[in-house]
Amino acid sequence: MLRPDLRTRRRGHFAVRSIGGFVLLLVFIGLRMWARSERRDRQNSGHGANSRPNPDAVANAALEQAAIAFEQGRFPDSINHASAAISSSPNNFDAYVIRSAAYRRSGNLEAALADATKAASLRGSDTEMPMFRASILMEMKRFADAENDFTRTINMSATNAGAYLGRAEARIEQGKLDPAAEDMKKAFTLAPPGWDEMDYAKGVQKKLEAAQAAKAAGNAEAPPGK
Repeated sequence: MLRPDLRTRRRGHFAVRSIGGFVLLLVFIGLRMWARSERRDRQNSGHGANSRPNPDAVANAALEQAAIAFEQGRFPDSINHASAAISSSPNNFDAYVIRSAAYRRSGNLEAALADATKAASLRGSDTEMPMFRASILMEMKRFADAENDFTRTINMSATNAGAYLGRAEARIEQGKLDPAAEDMKKAFTLAPPGWDEMDYAKGVQKKLEAAQAAKAAGNAEAPPGK
C-alpha cells in the first residue's frame, strides 16, 4: 500500500514533521476501503458506467487521486484533485486535510493554514487537528498561536506526549523556559515504549538546556539592579 505522508524532514521543529502523516495515512486507508466497497456495490447492483455518481462518490474518487499525487510529490496535482473533491462535497474534512498538506509542501503556508483551520472547524473533537494546524504555525514562526493549538490538544487528550513536546518547543522559541521544562518532563513521562519522537525529543531537551544556560549566563553578567 502506498503511504502518503505529510511529514517533512526535521526543520528545527517537532511539529513540522509530525501528526499530518498519521492523519493523511488514515485518510488514504479510508479511501482504499471506500474504493473497494464502491466497486463491490456496483457489481452487486448491476449499475453500469452510465449510472450517475453521487457527490460523495465523486469527492472520494478525487480524494484518492489527491492522495496518490501527494505521495508521488505532485503537489499542484494533489491540490487540484482535493479542490475538485471540495467542489463536489464542500464540507469534506479529508479534502481540506490533504489540500492543506499539499499547499504546505508547495510553500503556500497561508493557504495551508486556512484549510487546516477549516478542517478543524469541521471536526472539532479531533485531537490531531490542532496539532496539525500547530505544525503549520510553527513553520510560520507564529509560536504563540502554535502553543495555543498544542494546548487545545492537551485539553482534549491529557496523555498526548507529542502535544507536550510540541508545546515545549513553541515555548522555548518564546523564551518561556520554565513552562517548557515542565512540558518536557511531561512528554518524557507520557512517552510510550518505542516512541518514534524520542530522539527528536532529546534534541529539544538539549535545546532547552542550552537556552537555560544562556539565560543564566546573561543574568550573571548583568550589572546589579538590572
